[in-house]
Amino acid sequence: IVRSFVYVNPKIVYLSMDPPAIPPHTLEETDTTNTCQDGDSVWKEIFSLFFDNDTSDDFDSNLNLEDEEDNGIEGFWFQAMSQLEEIAEFIEEEDVPLMSCITDITCTYNDDYKKFTLSFTFKENDFIKNKILTKTYTINPNILTEEPPSIDDVEFTPIEWKDEKSLLNATIKKKQKAKSGKNKGQTRTITKVVEKQSFFRFFGKPEIDDESDSESDEDDEGGRNGEEKFGFSGDADWEVANAIRVSVIPEAIFWFTGENVEEGDYDEDDED
Repeated sequence: IVRSFVYVNPKIVYLSMDPPAIPPHTLEETDTTNTCQDGDSVWKEIFSLFFDNDTSDDFDSNLNLEDEEDNGIEGFWFQAMSQLEEIAEFIEEEDVPLMSCITDITCTYNDDYKKFTLSFTFKENDFIKNKILTKTYTINPNILTEEPPSIDDVEFTPIEWKDEKSLLNATIKKKQKAKSGKNKGQTRTITKVVEKQSFFRFFGKPEIDDESDSESDEDDEGGRNGEEKFGFSGDADWEVANAIRVSVIPEAIFWFTGENVEEGDYDEDDED
């Protein structure tokens, strides 16, 4: 006997091998060893356990979501990624609204596993025009080897920022007072656009690591030096990409809930 139970809400259908919290007399076991029931009728019967209205209308309107955009839990992927230290250190406060618009992250591989692509899907937002941003790594020999791979090439989708919404730059205004000349004593305001750190610099070419600067930068937070050098170094870029590939995507729910977050070591004092 195969027993399967279904959790249903108006937006999400969960399949589980554990029974839902329903009184036993309302859910009958179905012997599917030698029989096969019409799938649609079975779904409607299960659906009726959760909704009081007419099942024929509710079933179609709630489970037929092909024409509806389902963005899932708001901020799910941002929450999952921010739990990993190698990613969190590059997330700025201004990045949060756009990162919260990520609705899916996937990783695809080519046939010989020498190339993989990370794809980030965004819902409509006030920052970028792109629906999907991708970053592709060509590696040698391939991703299946135990040895750390060398990166042959990195390709990425350029971000199309909406007007004055770039998170890679900041506009600052400064007041200048003339010290001499006919305008002495007069004040003027100048506007200057400067670069700033952002997680979204990940969607660009990683900077070539300079071994001569590695020691001086070793103690700087996030690998950033005093020259306000923004972007991702080659090592940091790979660490973030690999963390997303091997940790965030396959275990997203556990990072989101915090189950994968290691607790710090604390000394427990016995109370008298």
